[in-house]
Amino acid sequence: WLKKHVPALKNCGTSIGFDIDENGETSLKTANFCRKRLCPMCQRRKSLKVYGQIMRLAEHLSGQYLCLHLILSRPNVYANRLSNEITELYKGSSAFFAEKPIKRAFKGVLRCLEVTYNERRGDFHPHLHCLVFVNRSYFTSRDYLKHGKLVELWQKHVGVPADVYVRKVDEIEKACAEVAKYCTKPMEIIETKPEKVTEIYEILDAALHSRRLLQSYGVVKT
Repeated sequence: WLKKHVPALKNCGTSIGFDIDENGETSLKTANFCRKRLCPMCQRRKSLKVYGQIMRLAEHLSGQYLCLHLILSRPNVYANRLSNEITELYKGSSAFFAEKPIKRAFKGVLRCLEVTYNERRGDFHPHLHCLVFVNRSYFTSRDYLKHGKLVELWQKHVGVPADVYVRKVDEIEKACAEVAKYCTKPMEIIETKPEKVTEIYEILDAALHSRRLLQSYGVVKT
């Protein structure tokens, strides 16, 4: 993995060209960014771009809808199960959001994958952060779904044990940042487990290859 990817990571962002307009304002014109998912620089740039897009989306929808922060998770898995676990999370969440009570209550969803590494146990925790848009009358309507019902529907599609965290969003900036943040945290891995960087990167690279990290439903997709 190192021989294949390190040259690109090492040279990422070493050549950057700007245009300067008549007012002296600069704009990025060219750059040799590597665009690899495990590159700290490219992940940060991607995260900032996605954050800006999600903020504009949330601001556009906030006049008509309330926003919830929803996390769908299952227990941690070891490396040999990570890729299959992500696949099962994706399939399970697609089925979960297709449930009639969910479709009736959730008018739009933005789903994002995050994978964290537990350095003490040496396992991985893939989970889904979601921004959910509901009618402003959601909490007083018949469409309201209690936490227990959400857990029941989630476990129906991904098995037991599995958990759901949900809360109303009061500070949209924080919620958007949570959903838009890095799928993985390369620098955190480098700092906490430098001797295992190659091994962990190989595992994550294989598990995330060709994965679509953001998925939208309902009014968000529209």
